[in-house]
Amino acid sequence: MKLYIVSEVATILRRNPEVIRRMAREGRLTGSKNGRPWTFTDDDIDAFIESGRQKTSQEKK
Repeated sequence: MKLYIVSEVATILRRNPEVIRRMAREGRLTGSKNGRPWTFTDDDIDAFIESGRQKTSQEKK
């Protein structure tokens, strides 16, 4: 299992790193904070992307 840091997740999701940190603090993006830096797994990123897809498909109904 690969771990990603904030800057890598920001690149993947095309968001500013501070937005990624805020989403993690608010619980909108699951991650782990071991000490100071946030880390994210593939599953964390996939779940976030999938939750966005579900919201989009529900809005279209």
